[in-house]
Amino acid sequence: MLEAFSIAFTGDEKYVVKIKESYSVCTDIGELAESLAEHGPKALGRFSIKLGRPVRSMLAQRVETFEELEERIPGKKAAEEKYDGERVQIHKNGEEVKAFSRRLEDITAQYPDVVEAVRKGILAEKIVLDGEIVAYVEGRKADDSTGEFYSFQRLMKRRRKYEVQKYAEICPVAVFFFDILYLEGNSLLKKSYPERRAILEKYVKESEILRLARRIVTDNLEEIEDFFNEALEKKLEGIIIKSMDRNSIYEAGKRSWLWLKWKEEYASGMRETFDLAIVGKYYGRGKRKGSFGSLLCAILNEEEQRFETFTKVGTGFTEEDAKEIDSLLSEHIISEVPKNVLIKSRMLPDIFVEPSLVIEVLGSEITESPSHTAGQGKGNTGLALRFPRFLRIRHDKGLYDITTLTEVRNLKEGRGI
Repeated sequence: MLEAFSIAFTGDEKYVVKIKESYSVCTDIGELAESLAEHGPKALGRFSIKLGRPVRSMLAQRVETFEELEERIPGKKAAEEKYDGERVQIHKNGEEVKAFSRRLEDITAQYPDVVEAVRKGILAEKIVLDGEIVAYVEGRKADDSTGEFYSFQRLMKRRRKYEVQKYAEICPVAVFFFDILYLEGNSLLKKSYPERRAILEKYVKESEILRLARRIVTDNLEEIEDFFNEALEKKLEGIIIKSMDRNSIYEAGKRSWLWLKWKEEYASGMRETFDLAIVGKYYGRGKRKGSFGSLLCAILNEEEQRFETFTKVGTGFTEEDAKEIDSLLSEHIISEVPKNVLIKSRMLPDIFVEPSLVIEVLGSEITESPSHTAGQGKGNTGLALRFPRFLRIRHDKGLYDITTLTEVRNLKEGRGI
């Protein structure tokens, strides 16, 4: 249809792209046609976001490798949690609140709890927000920011015309906001992402239902990998990487390279298992507060007869696993780096552990790392296991039965163990 508009109202196909861009902001096809009929090509680019008329959502591009995240968005970048829910655009005009889906459908009636929370917790009269509604129950304690996420299928119970209030109680939700598009009469689409995020944080009063998308800002890929693994542990889809560049505008209706998505299925790779020694613990938070959040693990360098760090494991543990590991390690806590363990300063754990316990870990890829010491060469770069996941405790294995540096090198070079 938009191709036909180009011919009918401008007499030239070359305006198709501009018409599509205009439609992404002015999604009222009748209004778009009327403006083109009256003004021709001059109408293009004149449209702006308007309360009560949703714009088409900006979408993220997919990358093929984890390293491509850095290639596409070099330097400092934001990593946000990616939620498995329903994309929503919230329009608030005083007491009137509207919710629109990614397909531009009015879904206000299906989420009366969200509408009421927006009235109370969004500190602006006129505002448009972009976010994701998810089936979610907040943590029991006031300082527990993790809560419990549930499946998209469970959320879809809320898509109904009848018994709306009943299912609002059966399936509580939260909306995680990650962008702001309009504020008090002004479009923010051309503002940079850092500017938009700062404004967003100012106007969202967080509550059980209203949340800000959790994120980190860093130029370190290993920190992003840790954040990704934490997201998987919370049963989320993955992460979205966002450009912090001054030109990181909101590109309505476009699958943009300013946003990149990285999901669990993209990290399928090698999928090999490794038997590793625990040499350190990092403090946990949320549900894991009081226990560990992740474990620093090492392989055996047979030639040097020492343990060299290979990965940091934070996913795959049940509560029972965590309790058993804490118990087994309790007598092996020490105050400094063990003499037979090589750890770089940037990876120093919160708690040092004398090598004693072996765990089996599943991983996707072996990569070079400036943070780990496994096979560290003259260039001060070691080897690391990417996307590790705990499988089980290996009570049947001793410290000198674990995966060796030779085996890791063979796997990296495709020769197998």
